[in-house]
Amino acid sequence: KKPSTQLRKLVEIGSINSEYMVTVLRYIYYQNLAMRLIEDEPELRNFNGAIYENKRSRFQALDRDYIDITADGILAAVNSRDIPQGHRARYVREYTNLAYLEHEFGKTRRFFPPRLMVNQALEAIQAIKPCFMMRPTEVAKYLPKRVLFDVLIMDEASQIRPQTAFGSLLRAKQYILAGDSKQLPPSPFFLRADQADAEEHEFEDDSESILESAEKIVPRGNQEYLQWHYRSQHHSLINFSNTYFYEDKLKIFRSPHEQSEQLGVSSRYVENAFFE
Repeated sequence: KKPSTQLRKLVEIGSINSEYMVTVLRYIYYQNLAMRLIEDEPELRNFNGAIYENKRSRFQALDRDYIDITADGILAAVNSRDIPQGHRARYVREYTNLAYLEHEFGKTRRFFPPRLMVNQALEAIQAIKPCFMMRPTEVAKYLPKRVLFDVLIMDEASQIRPQTAFGSLLRAKQYILAGDSKQLPPSPFFLRADQADAEEHEFEDDSESILESAEKIVPRGNQEYLQWHYRSQHHSLINFSNTYFYEDKLKIFRSPHEQSEQLGVSSRYVENAFFE
């Protein structure tokens, strides 16, 4: 039936108020259009919401189970490691590995500094806690200068200067750099205490980030670009950047509200305003 015919029957039987006629007509029109599109597409026509929802729920449950099993497997593998026992000596500063840690764990005060602990018990520490979470500056300060880790993961790599990152990179067999090279590069401008000095160097060429440096030497096949954008609550917040920075490659979830005072970007005319 035509939308107008359906609307007329609803009016005749008194199902709708006259003030809602336009809204109801639009609803009927778009509902008919949607049904026609569904009938024309085999994938949509054969789609069963209940089956899809059941599969989605099962996948969620299996995914959670897989995460739990993986975590338990990693924990079991770590717990089965042999912890280097080390040895005791005349002076505590000469203790090594587990012997040194057990001595420190038994104390309530006057602990030795972290750097000494790492120097004397690094193998035992890595056997107990194989994953380290540290700032690049702390890596340079506390860890010895040799390969210590299988993998280094550096987040927000677009905000880290190469000279800051190299020390961490050289301590691992391979690395994963995560970041966005379209973001502003790291700048020392706000770190300068002397404003005159800041003005003098205001236009100097800032060093590129470790992410930008790596992009030049890491093979394309080892670079992965994430295309889904899900953080913006309204698509207008990211549209400009998507067009002018990401070549419209980002997949964006559109908001059901095209125009909203609460969400997105909007223009508001301000009378007698001025820009300074």
